[in-house]
Amino acid sequence: MPQSNQLITSPPDNRCSDCLFMKIKGEPKEYGIFRRKTNQLELYLTLNFNEQWQEILGGQVKFGIKGGELRLSLENGKSPYELRHLMNGSLVVSTDKEIEIKQSSENTNSVGSSLSIDKASLTTKQEDKDKINRTEKFKKTTYCIETKGSEEKPIWVFQANADELTIKGNLIDEELATIVITENTYGVKATFEAKKKDIRLTEFEGALPSFLHPNKHKAIENMIVNYLLKNKLKPYLSRAELRHE
Repeated sequence: MPQSNQLITSPPDNRCSDCLFMKIKGEPKEYGIFRRKTNQLELYLTLNFNEQWQEILGGQVKFGIKGGELRLSLENGKSPYELRHLMNGSLVVSTDKEIEIKQSSENTNSVGSSLSIDKASLTTKQEDKDKINRTEKFKKTTYCIETKGSEEKPIWVFQANADELTIKGNLIDEELATIVITENTYGVKATFEAKKKDIRLTEFEGALPSFLHPNKHKAIENMIVNYLLKNKLKPYLSRAELRHE
């Protein structure tokens, strides 16, 4: 059984921290009143998804990601499926939404007496209806998570729901997995990676003239996505590492 000497967590490398911030934390698992060490490491994950502005083409563009993969590379450790968390789950967040409520208060006024017109009676009524706006909180699922990969190289796949343009929301110190350690010296490397199909452009300011033909728009958007992929998202969006020496 490995003995604890020093667990070193390197500062995370978040290349687009407004779009994705990632951090991992490890805690050796203990048992009993004397807190004896085990051969297991509890791994905790912090993720924040949002959108980010990038200056380009004399303007700026806001982008986010629709999906991506969290990949672990384990040295002298394993991640059995039965000890993984965040598998086949989803993130549910609260969101504010303004709704309109109609309140009907009817004031009925009969005007004068009945007026005889061809033996018909004419009565006028006045109805007053008030509308009020109210903001309420709703729960909504923003993305789903699945796990795959080998025990030495486990993977968690994040995917936004169909009605969401990009992933937004966060996980704070969520249990990711229990790592079974096989040697005294071990390490965990984590990278969050996204592909071209995962990138979404959501807003433009000056980068895409409105008079361009739609085909030209698509060509420039494709160029921007390729630029972001090459300069911001490859080989990873975020990287974190911890080691035990």
